[in-house]
Amino acid sequence: MSFHSYQFPGATLQLFAAAEDALAQIPPAFGLEATVAVNPYLGQAGESRVQAATRLARVAGARITAPREVIAAWLEAGRVTKQDIAAAAVGAGLDPAQVQKALHDPSPAYCPDPTLVDLAARETGQDWPALIADRVGLWAGGHFDKGQALWPAPGGSAFKAWRAFALRDLTPGLRGLRGFCAFAASLPTDPRAAFAELTGRLGLSTEAAPLYLHRLAMSLGGWAQYVRGLGWADGLKGERNALGFEMLVIRLAWEVALLDSFGEQLSTPWAQALKAHAAPLEPSLDLRIDLALQEAADQAEERALAEKLPASGGRAGAPTPDIQAIFCIDVRSEPFRRALETADPGVQTRGFAGFFGLPIAHLGLASDQREARAPVLLEAALNSQVAVSGKADQAERITRRATRAWGRFKLAAVSSFAFVEAAGPLYLGKLFGSAMAQDDAPSPEPVPALDLPSDARIALAGRVLRAMSLTSGFAPVVLIAGHGVNSPMVRGRLLP
Repeated sequence: MSFHSYQFPGATLQLFAAAEDALAQIPPAFGLEATVAVNPYLGQAGESRVQAATRLARVAGARITAPREVIAAWLEAGRVTKQDIAAAAVGAGLDPAQVQKALHDPSPAYCPDPTLVDLAARETGQDWPALIADRVGLWAGGHFDKGQALWPAPGGSAFKAWRAFALRDLTPGLRGLRGFCAFAASLPTDPRAAFAELTGRLGLSTEAAPLYLHRLAMSLGGWAQYVRGLGWADGLKGERNALGFEMLVIRLAWEVALLDSFGEQLSTPWAQALKAHAAPLEPSLDLRIDLALQEAADQAEERALAEKLPASGGRAGAPTPDIQAIFCIDVRSEPFRRALETADPGVQTRGFAGFFGLPIAHLGLASDQREARAPVLLEAALNSQVAVSGKADQAERITRRATRAWGRFKLAAVSSFAFVEAAGPLYLGKLFGSAMAQDDAPSPEPVPALDLPSDARIALAGRVLRAMSLTSGFAPVVLIAGHGVNSPMVRGRLLP
């Protein structure tokens, strides 16, 4: 049934908006081929520290402050002073003596506001959160597969795919959630219609929705972050997907399924939980104390750093270096930088983002997919490709397809055992080589070619140097050093 045939009331539209806001609170996570460190508090960037700490404590039981034991050790070591703690306590409107005393108590545990699944686990004694994590993870692993699975699941709408999976999933019924398959069959096929129906059956109010839906998204673990990353990538292209919303609807379905099965036991605690979700973001006393202690630690670190930094402002008046070497800001590059500067005082090194302002999408050998060779947070604006002939590319495609077909044949359910019995002895040499770490190194990727006119190359180089703040005092030699990475799961190379 098409979404356009539905007309939702204003309260339901507010719940849709709350769902979008809740999903925006989740930081994206990206696949290993484009992994990048993401601020875990990205979704709370517009909030104060107090608001963010209160929110995350309530939706995930998470703490954003250092444990009290750590700050107590810093106090004993002189890294933080009693004056720092007293000043932070006064700034937070707390009694300094109370904060000092609390410093020697164990760090409190923050309990998130309960979902219906949490309440069902408490009332029935069964670990429903673990079951849901298992079933959702099993389905999602197949649905979002990118070619690793031997039997991949069909793509399309995430909610429709999950619904088809749930219609045949007998595990919930065997674990005590009777009628789960019939319940899944009764849901609308349109995810928005299902969302409206499910939230209505839960009695979810517009006041409780923001924190409750954020709490559900957090309970999806890494899958919520993964689909958020997919949405982020689509957003860079001016596109939009509903994967995050559909994952939220899937999680809502489990809530209602448990409410249907254990309604008599859950009705009263669920009504109380809804009131808790609707309560405003107000920090508890323990949280206020933890935030004050964190502020004291931050102020102490800021003061120590200010004392270490030179007042003159750095290299002003320093002689022009013989070589300027720019490396990626990366732990693998730091030893090279220190070694160069130690070996020759005429070498000046700098750190910069590893893609050096070159957002390139690269088309590899025998591939139809351009791989971003820049942080996934950016949309690639330049294109490169391997410098090989069309004939060589075609030959490599044939070789790789044959290798993949042979590998799938060896692992297929109908042929794997017979293959081992018939051909297993032929692989003794290879097994021995693997055991002795004598496997051949992977073949290097052919040299890349960037099809860019000279004037565009010059303009691009100028932008790169300005981004590095390298606009004057050039050394005779300016070296830009990129790096590559090789692992059993991903291979990537920087194109400097």
